[in-house]
Amino acid sequence: MKLALICWLLLLGQLGHAQSAALVADSTAAPKATPLQAATVPAPGVAGTELYLRAKLWLLNNHSIGRYKWLGDRNTNLIAVRGEYYLPTIGFNGSWLYYSLKLLLSNGSYRYTVTDVYFRKNGLSTSETIPAEQLVAAAPARRADRRYQEALAQQISLLVNSLQSGMQQPITR
Repeated sequence: MKLALICWLLLLGQLGHAQSAALVADSTAAPKATPLQAATVPAPGVAGTELYLRAKLWLLNNHSIGRYKWLGDRNTNLIAVRGEYYLPTIGFNGSWLYYSLKLLLSNGSYRYTVTDVYFRKNGLSTSETIPAEQLVAAAPARRADRRYQEALAQQISLLVNSLQSGMQQPITR
């Protein structure tokens, strides 16, 4: 619970700097997370406010993206999502896949970035955390590592495909 609170506080801090033209580098700041997947998707002729509403509807009506918490800022057209999937088929007691998704919506396009992706293995006495970068960079020797790689690819693909499909749906009034 403390980790979730810290993540949300960090996201709130980033939203406050969203309109700043230049940020001063802080030597005490944590390094920026490397995006696992990011893209700018064109949406010709669609206003930023319409894309913001589409993104909110996608979040509210889509149960295939796992459990999540989100924060939106209509002034900057930024939506930040912190989500998690439960994967019962991996590990003895299953595993959780955690992710962060940022959507920056503008007139005629939107940008999504998937970062802070990691697995948390549930063990009998402890839980182990595995960053996605570690899984992607290494050639898996063990069958369990291959299962984590496959689950990672499947869930991130599901998330992105669902987002792109939801963002194509026009708002009916």
